[in-house]
Amino acid sequence: MQYDLIEGDKYKDFQLFNIAVNLHLKEVSSTTISKITLIFDQKYKETFPIGHIKLVVGEKGIFTPQNEYVTAYPNTQFFQAKLKNISEHTIQIKRVTVENSFLQIKDIKINDKSEKQSIGANETINIYFTLAEKSERKADFYIVTPKIEYELAGKTSSSYIDPVFYGVTTLTPEKLDDMLKKN
Repeated sequence: MQYDLIEGDKYKDFQLFNIAVNLHLKEVSSTTISKITLIFDQKYKETFPIGHIKLVVGEKGIFTPQNEYVTAYPNTQFFQAKLKNISEHTIQIKRVTVENSFLQIKDIKINDKSEKQSIGANETINIYFTLAEKSERKADFYIVTPKIEYELAGKTSSSYIDPVFYGVTTLTPEKLDDMLKKN
């Protein structure tokens, strides 16, 4: 595992930072993590809750983002991307989902049509959907990894698209105070 520590602004008596983790898993599987343990100077150790993040290692994805793929949205209103079917086959898209228990997607459109349609080899598509919270806000921000389920030669498979952050770009003093109270 490799990581980068990216320092942000100072807020009150706190130093804000992001930890960018690069994982290399060897087998096809998935796991959900809900906490991270930091060890300082090999002696001081503290564990922090981080919500529920599902890590999935699967087969090589069949879609690749094109042009300027947006990875951070200020709120949970929509997702929009241009994707290319990099396979050598025509596929039938069955459905689009996000594996996030607090969010639901609706109004799914691929090339301004229903999500269930055929996509040719090396064809570029425009995908769009709206996001809605299932109940009152459970997290200060969300990470969403859209999943496209498709059929190829009679076999159903799925492909994950690069993760997207929602709400993390709108950190206000009020939101930071609320986050610090929780921890």
